[in-house]
Amino acid sequence: MNEITQDDLTIAITIQHPAHVHFFKHIISELNLMGHDVHVFVRESDVNISLLDFYDIPYIKLANEPRSSVDLFKTQLTYEYNLLKEARKISPDIFIAEAGVAAAHISALVGAEYQLFINNEHATLENHLSMPFASDIYVPSCFYSNPRFSVTRYNSYYPLAYTHPDWFQPSPAVFDHIPIDREEPFAILRLVSWNAAHDVGQNGIKDVKYLISKLEESGIRVLISSEGALPSSLKSYQMSIPPHRLHDLLYYADIYVGEGGMTAAESALLGTPSVFINSIDLGYLNELENRYELVTQISPDVNSDTIARTIIKLLTENKESVWSKRRRRILDEKEDMTALALSHIIGND
Repeated sequence: MNEITQDDLTIAITIQHPAHVHFFKHIISELNLMGHDVHVFVRESDVNISLLDFYDIPYIKLANEPRSSVDLFKTQLTYEYNLLKEARKISPDIFIAEAGVAAAHISALVGAEYQLFINNEHATLENHLSMPFASDIYVPSCFYSNPRFSVTRYNSYYPLAYTHPDWFQPSPAVFDHIPIDREEPFAILRLVSWNAAHDVGQNGIKDVKYLISKLEESGIRVLISSEGALPSSLKSYQMSIPPHRLHDLLYYADIYVGEGGMTAAESALLGTPSVFINSIDLGYLNELENRYELVTQISPDVNSDTIARTIIKLLTENKESVWSKRRRRILDEKEDMTALALSHIIGND
């Protein structure tokens, strides 16, 4: 393993998902300001590249986005092979990743530390393939799984690396990209693609069109954010905004309803009422619901009318002062995730 001096670290960060860009963007900036040599490696997706370009983060693309489940294995091999070549060029002291299988393997081959951040109990395949190679494993304090490897539990949430007010201030410029006036009530409806490994066997909103109709009857506009292609009957609801404006939109929305757990947490941490409709069970959402009352989780098996009534009830009871108070409690009790991650990465924890 390379001898590490805290004044001169060569750090490799791998990014596979847009959430990784958000998680690491301020960490990368701060590490650069400290004088460390940071290298970012990415697997292509339109959103990943768009975000990295917008935040002016230099990167090396190692593989294209897989186009099918069959293509996934080939893409992973290409990604790991190219990552090994790049790692040998820079001799990193530390690899850092969020559920990064490639970083796990390559860090071991080049003798680097591997610092692994895990947020999702259900990403079992990625976690099992990554954990054995990790020098340090970081999970939130609400992580309910008991890994067989030693972990450090942190008092924060993954999205607080970029939704914390020290790092995020909402911009009303997002309204330039949507057909809604700032004073008009609207909901964000998030649909996932169900292609992720941890989504296998799970399910979400059963009757999207019916749910939209009930929301519209209550006087609220609906904008859809979808990972996959939408049927023609829903295309008129699909929003098109620059990816870096998503969190502005979540902040200004009157409510978030969706199948995406991370987006549900982001909305809650921005003070927006959040309804999560998915069969998956996530520790961070359980805590956001049971301790902070910022998330409402509903089983997809619940009757569609009951789901609609629950959402509309939340809308009618939505008082900004209540949600702001709940958000303030989180900020008082939880740590800034960017500052916390930096303290672990550079060894000052």
